[in-house]
Amino acid sequence: MMDESTYHCWWELHMRVARGDLLTPEERTVYDAGCREWDDSEVLRPLQDMKQARDKLREMEAQRAKLEQRRGQLDAQIASLERRLAPHARELLGVEE
Repeated sequence: MMDESTYHCWWELHMRVARGDLLTPEERTVYDAGCREWDDSEVLRPLQDMKQARDKLREMEAQRAKLEQRRGQLDAQIASLERRLAPHARELLGVEE
């Protein structure tokens, strides 16, 4: 991303080009480099956002896997406890055989 002073210089050149002014070869070099940098930043920013989103998704998928594993453990523990209940208590809780 361009720093503020570079952007200001590039913007001045950009306005001149927009008005149809001709640039010197040196100015054209600076202007073209600024255009490439600007275009790159427009492409790279969404790519960086996409990478961050993918990283977050991977993190959340790993967290989900851990939660599913924990749920399996708790389900097994609940089933074990329910098997020990008296038939009347099982009936009151709606525990199926």
